[in-house]
Amino acid sequence: PDRLLSLKETLVLAVKANRSYQYNREKLYLQALSLTGTRHQFAFKVDSASADFGFARDTDGGVSKESDADASVSKLLKAGGTLTASMANDLVLYLDGEPKVPSLTFSLAKPLMRGAGADIASEILTQAERDVVYEIRTFSHFQKEFAVEVVNDYLDLLQQGESLRLSYNNYTNRIFFREEVEARVQAGLAAEFEAKQAKQSEYSSKLSYVGSINTFQTSLDDFKQKLALPLAAGVRLDFKVLDDLKGLGLPPLPVTEGTGYRLATVNRLDILNVIDRFEDSKRKVKVAKQDLLPNLSLVA
Repeated sequence: PDRLLSLKETLVLAVKANRSYQYNREKLYLQALSLTGTRHQFAFKVDSASADFGFARDTDGGVSKESDADASVSKLLKAGGTLTASMANDLVLYLDGEPKVPSLTFSLAKPLMRGAGADIASEILTQAERDVVYEIRTFSHFQKEFAVEVVNDYLDLLQQGESLRLSYNNYTNRIFFREEVEARVQAGLAAEFEAKQAKQSEYSSKLSYVGSINTFQTSLDDFKQKLALPLAAGVRLDFKVLDDLKGLGLPPLPVTEGTGYRLATVNRLDILNVIDRFEDSKRKVKVAKQDLLPNLSLVA
C-alpha cells in the first residue's frame, strides 16, 4: 500500500534524509572542528621528546653507559609571545648511582612591536570563534528557509492534485456532453457541427487532463528526490491540509514597510552576519597596520 505522508512527517523525513540539509549540518560541524584546532594552537604542545640508551664494552673489558633523554614543550600565549620549557638529562648519572638534578630551561619570547598586544596575538582565535557563530546563524537561517520550502512544495503538490481532480471531472463531463449531443443529432434535434464541436471540446479537455497528470507526476518525483525516497515508492498526500487552510483564511499582517525593514535588520540572521563581518574587516585593518611594524621581541 502507498505510504501516507502528513505534513509533519514530511518535515521530519526531509530533515533526516535531504542531502542539502545534511551538507549544511556537516559544514557547521567542520567549522566547530576548525575552532577546536585553533584553540589547540594555544595549548601546551610537545615539540620534541627523545631518549637514547647505550652500552659499550671498552678494550679493557669495562662497560661504559651512554644514555640521555630530552623533551621540549611550548605554549602560544594569548597575550602575545611563546613560552618554551626544555629538559635535558644525562641518564648515565643514574646508572652510575650518582643522581643529579636534570637541566631544565624556560624560554619566553614576547613581541614588543609587530604582533604585540593581546588583541593581535589572539586574532586567529577570535576570528575562529566568530566564524562558528556565523555558521550557526547561517545554519539556523537555512533551517527556516528549508522548512518553508518543504511546506510550499507540499502545498503545491496538493494544489496540483486538486487541479488534476478538476481536470478529470471536466473531462468526464465533456464525454457526457458529447454523447448527449450525438444522441440529439441522431434524433434530428441538433446540427452535425454541434456534435463536432462537442467532440473537439472533449479532446481539448482530455489533453488538459493528461497534461495535469504529467505535471503532478513530475512534481511528485522531484518531491521524492528531495525527501531521498525511491522514485518507485508509492506515497499519498494528506489533502485535509487544504481544508484546514481554507478554514483558517488569510490572517492580517499588521507590518508596514518601515517596521518590516527594522525587524529584518534586527532579526534576520544573514543580515547580522553581514554586519558582524564588517566589524571583522575593521579589526583586520588594525592587524594589518601592526604587520607594518618591525620585529622587536623580548627574549628571556
